[in-house]
Amino acid sequence: MKKKTVAQFIDYGFGFPVRLLNVPMIFVHGVWTPHVNYNHLAKEVLRLICIKEARLTGDEVAFIRSFFDMTLQQFAARFAVTHPGVLKWEKSENRPTGMSWAIEKDIRLFAMSKL
Repeated sequence: MKKKTVAQFIDYGFGFPVRLLNVPMIFVHGVWTPHVNYNHLAKEVLRLICIKEARLTGDEVAFIRSFFDMTLQQFAARFAVTHPGVLKWEKSENRPTGMSWAIEKDIRLFAMSKL
């Protein structure tokens, strides 16, 4: 099995770019692929989203919701908003959602408490 390490790799598998440094790679089916534990990486990405200074983006809200395997309705009910409201946040993609700080704080605390 061929192996190498790359200084930087941008992973788009979470719905937004995640920059990884010094990434071990393996050659699988003719393609160089990161040799990382994606479950561990997803937890670390979630932790970093929760503590970042900037406001949450729609892509990050979608990631949080999918990380916890919640439907739009379940996520909306958990945070006392409507599911069209959650959909609106997620449609903001890589831009800030515009949600109130109180709801954003609740989402971040919920996610951190589950880690």
